[in-house]
Amino acid sequence: MIGKQYRWLAFLILLLPLTAFGQDMVIDDWYATGEYLNVTVATDTSSAEFKAGTRTYVLKKDGIYAWNATVQFTAGSIIKFRAEYGSSGHYDPMIYFFPTTAGTGAPPGRFCQLSGNSTISLTHIMLTGYEETVDTLLKYSNTQMIQTLSTGTNNRIIIDSCVMKTIAGQIIRTEGPSTLIKVTNSIFADMGHPTSNFGAGKFIDARNTRCDTLIIQNCTLVNLYDRVIRHYQASGANAIKNFIFDHNTVMNDMAYHGFLSLGTVDSTGTGTLQITNNLFVDHFALGMDTAYVRQAEFTDPGENDPTNNLPRMTWVMTNKNDAANWNIQKNYYASSDSGKVILTLGPPNDNVYAGPFYHRQGPPYLTWNMNKVLASKSKDTVNTFQEVGLVRFNKAPRLMTELIRWVLAKDLDNKNKPTLNVSPIWNWTYDFDRHKLEYYYDTLDCSYSADVDLATAGTDGKIIGDTRWSFNGVVGVHDGRQVPAVFALNQNYPNPFNPTTRISFTLKEAGVAKLAVFNVLGQKVADLVSGKMQAGYHVVEFNASELSSGVYLYRLESGGNSVVKKMLLLK
Repeated sequence: MIGKQYRWLAFLILLLPLTAFGQDMVIDDWYATGEYLNVTVATDTSSAEFKAGTRTYVLKKDGIYAWNATVQFTAGSIIKFRAEYGSSGHYDPMIYFFPTTAGTGAPPGRFCQLSGNSTISLTHIMLTGYEETVDTLLKYSNTQMIQTLSTGTNNRIIIDSCVMKTIAGQIIRTEGPSTLIKVTNSIFADMGHPTSNFGAGKFIDARNTRCDTLIIQNCTLVNLYDRVIRHYQASGANAIKNFIFDHNTVMNDMAYHGFLSLGTVDSTGTGTLQITNNLFVDHFALGMDTAYVRQAEFTDPGENDPTNNLPRMTWVMTNKNDAANWNIQKNYYASSDSGKVILTLGPPNDNVYAGPFYHRQGPPYLTWNMNKVLASKSKDTVNTFQEVGLVRFNKAPRLMTELIRWVLAKDLDNKNKPTLNVSPIWNWTYDFDRHKLEYYYDTLDCSYSADVDLATAGTDGKIIGDTRWSFNGVVGVHDGRQVPAVFALNQNYPNPFNPTTRISFTLKEAGVAKLAVFNVLGQKVADLVSGKMQAGYHVVEFNASELSSGVYLYRLESGGNSVVKKMLLLK
């Protein structure tokens, strides 16, 4: 009897840093407890009380959590991580991969593994592949964040409103079939690392496993070595049944082995296969070339490049499929000034290649078979991806031009896929423009201007790209300077908000401008701008900490123009 009491006491001590409410478990952070979050989670999910059920781990706003070992969730488990509701903190909870107990400096290989028929859900969580407080640990970043094992048959991965970054391999890798992978309203960054090769550095590696539904929507992806999706060499039994890639912003993607390598997709004609409303800037930044080492993984479509009779490179590729019901439209792309220079570069030794290094006729977006299928259904095959001359983000990382130049000089004249090392061939000068979690949470701003109006160009009347960003206006070139072509008031972000939000607007010409906030009764509650302002793009912050929850109106006036929009304060 005494032994049993002690066992219960030991279990209670483990739970001291947390409070459980039914299936919710509120956990204090590393600085409050000194305990690794993975130890708390592993202890809980392996206990007899858990029994492979449902558990929600609630993490504190502004909390910093340490994770130093891969946790495996057993069959039938439904595991959720989310930020605490109603907290006044600024940052979502941050989980850092700490060095393992082996003391080598390397973090755990993964955040978690799903062993079969399990669900992992993350909402308003930030996750990074190394302990960012120690810069020298960056070189140890490795493998994947979320992995499904081959023992499973129907796993589910759900990610919403998260920031996940810094991985050598992939954010998600599936070794076993998945019922659902749904990723929404999130930012993913710095995918790729010199501890691996250029075939790594992907967002999702679905290997050759079945996926019933794969949804990526309203996401921003920044800095990739390789593919956004790899489903390379997947057989018919392992098809992606439903695929939606919609309203995403992708920038700085070297695209070493492609962009959407979808393997086999639904061939019944009943699945949803959609690529719509996306914005790409410096996408496929390494260019379309005839290099053996890259073309080797473009074999799925069975189409060869007439230049060197090697697999033809396309942005989107699948196995030949005459029944796929594709919806591909309203996708726009551009190159930065630096990106345009990179695309004019040739190989270090032109005589290595049988033909031209780059396809001067422009990038082939789709396979010949995909275009044939679209045409057979009377769908547009010309404007699936449309180029615009200029897209300029408010605040975003620079293109990895030195890395691309290094690849061109050191790699593409080598017929073996390279594996990079920290020394001697790798120099950190040749790297992404990397940033830490806080940057991607509160500094990255992919609101943009363009030389065409993309504010409502989507199939749904929304902005092209991740709809959480705003369109600043149409710009043109005048005396070598970018000047706004429109007067515009953008939707505040975030919205709903508590208690602060940003309001951006564009003035066509210099003059007196007024920006004020009103309640629904028409009473002014705040003056945000009142006075002379220069033409161009402006951002102001509105703090509503003294106001009650509800709908508010904000109005911009300048040069005889006036526009009003709504926003929602939720406390």
